[in-house]
Amino acid sequence: MDPESIPKSITLEPGQPLDDKPYADERLKFFSHKWLHRALYSINSNEEFKEKAQGKGIRANFVIEDNPEWAPPVFYMIAKEGFLCEAGFDEIDDAFSAHATYESWVGLVTKELDPLKALVTRKIRIEGLLQLMPMQDAFIALVRATRDDPVDY
Repeated sequence: MDPESIPKSITLEPGQPLDDKPYADERLKFFSHKWLHRALYSINSNEEFKEKAQGKGIRANFVIEDNPEWAPPVFYMIAKEGFLCEAGFDEIDDAFSAHATYESWVGLVTKELDPLKALVTRKIRIEGLLQLMPMQDAFIALVRATRDDPVDY
């Protein structure tokens, strides 16, 4: 995909059908634009995320430290009322930021690293911890929601 043709953000409207998940059967490069697009659908159709995020808003920056050359340095996700409605490749204001190395992000998604253990051992560091605390269960569910998608790391 030509970098010039990649939109800076992807948006979904609440109530949008989620059964047409883009790139559903493709093995996608972790943190690629296609992966992020599919992740919105995977997360929104995940029952654990729906339950934990109900009635909550999440504004999160995911900062990738020691990232491979092709991986973005940051991406964001915004959820409103338990629906992940936007994601993109910038850093947004009024959000908490989760910082981790590329390897730690891979570990979180592949189940090799438990999200709570990652926080305690500082393999993932949070800026804006007070913003995260009321939604920590939703954040953990968000991380877990893409685990079954086919991905190349």
